Amino acid sequence: MRNPLAVRVSAEAGGVEVIEFLAAEWRRLCEESHCDEPFYRPEWIAAYIRAFARQAKVVVVTARVEEELKAVLPLIEERVRFYGIPVTRLRCAANVHSCRFDIVCARGCTGEAAVRAIWNFLAEQPGWDVLQLSDVPEGGALTIFAEAAHLDGFPVERIVSMCSPYLPLTGLNGATDPLELQSSTNFRSIVRRK
Repeated sequence: MRNPLAVRVSAEAGGVEVIEFLAAEWRRLCEESHCDEPFYRPEWIAAYIRAFARQAKVVVVTARVEEELKAVLPLIEERVRFYGIPVTRLRCAANVHSCRFDIVCARGCTGEAAVRAIWNFLAEQPGWDVLQLSDVPEGGALTIFAEAAHLDGFPVERIVSMCSPYLPLTGLNGATDPLELQSSTNFRSIVRRK
């Protein structure tokens, strides 16, 4: 009998076409996961690449269980100077205009296994020196990724880069005021005043 959590990881490199090739599956995964916000969708990542990284080498790492997409990590590979040393850096396919970045993954233990499998895959890949993932939301799937890297003895640094206000509007009926979801009275009064 096959192990139901046997995760197969692969990476595709190229340009924005790599994103477009996976777009339909990626959208479905977004809708089924905790990452159904615009910033994680393939359209957003593709728009970022077209606007800010047109000539960049795009690397998309995917994890599948029984041929079904369970996690996706879009990266940009580039040669840069890191503290004055030339390195090959893998970085998130996002910038300050993206507001947040995370691995899109399935919910539950399947998603966690997929995230760990992506880390294990990248850890074994030659040719990169630094992995830089910015604007990860607290509690995001990349937290599991960073913990796996740390447990494997890789140096991991976390820096608070930005705190952007965000109110999820999914699941609201027409009678509910989205500001009521925010627990801070001070925050609500400031928004109403503005």
